[in-house]
Amino acid sequence: MAEEKEELLNLIDQMTALDKESRQVGRKLGEIREEIQLIRARLLLEIAQERDERGKPVYSNEKLREAAVTVRLAEHDGYQVLHEKERVLRREHEDLLIELGRLSARRELLAADQDRSLFSLLLGLGRR
Repeated sequence: MAEEKEELLNLIDQMTALDKESRQVGRKLGEIREEIQLIRARLLLEIAQERDERGKPVYSNEKLREAAVTVRLAEHDGYQVLHEKERVLRREHEDLLIELGRLSARRELLAADQDRSLFSLLLGLGRR
């Protein structure tokens, strides 16, 4: 019974550490996404303000502006670096959440086993 309790406490400590790490990764992910949005917004403003020699917009409709943004983002080194960091952090965050879920399920199983053991012990005492 003491071993199960120790394992349960260990799982809780692991879950707490993983939760903290997950929150840190989530914050970094949010910061990177904000930077990505800022780059995108700046490019969109730049593109929307571009004019031809007659003073008319170079990209006259939303679809053309969106296509121009996509092309410029593909050529933007800073965006590419941030996009890769975002991808890596997103995977890391997903992995942390999966591991937290796994540990949580394990904790529930251990707690249920402890409850059953305690119940069996109590039943055995009542039969004396």
